[in-house]
Amino acid sequence: VSQSRYGRGDCVLTVIETKLARNSQIRREVIGQVLEYVAQLSKWQAHDVVKQANQYLASTGIKVGDRTANIMDMLRLDQEGESVGEFPNDLYESIESNLRKGIIKLVIASDSIPETLKDTVAFINSFSNFDIYVLQIQSYQKDNLQIYAPTVFGFNNNRLGRIDSDRIQWGEESFFESLSKLDMEEFKTVQKLY
Repeated sequence: VSQSRYGRGDCVLTVIETKLARNSQIRREVIGQVLEYVAQLSKWQAHDVVKQANQYLASTGIKVGDRTANIMDMLRLDQEGESVGEFPNDLYESIESNLRKGIIKLVIASDSIPETLKDTVAFINSFSNFDIYVLQIQSYQKDNLQIYAPTVFGFNNNRLGRIDSDRIQWGEESFFESLSKLDMEEFKTVQKLY
């Protein structure tokens, strides 16, 4: 669960899928796979998220004092591992609300991302509440130094394809009707271009 600060609410469930470029699934099947994840996660409730996170943390052996860490412990830590106090009481409500709205992040990480996958992700992000990002991590070796270069694709602040109630959907007839405010010469130019 990530703590998002970009206006779409806190406590956004984030799923990460890793694939090697040599895996044939990176081409098309991975999109079907992550959409399947969204479909399954949309049935979850906040307690399912917390339970899954706590099971994972128990398997890592991370401790807080003399006990195994839980998700609340981890959310109270800042980036340096220092405690920042109590997490907001509405944690469950935030997670639950985002799940109901379909606000979920999916990250596909690979060493190479095909252009078709980038295009598909950009299209999906334009028309959905959930976000899919592709993280390309290229590896280079120079002498005894291993260098990793991450690049993120799919970030789209403007949801251009999303149809809002105040947005106009044009057909041919309504498009030309909307041009009625133009003078005759401009109208004929647009008509000619069309």
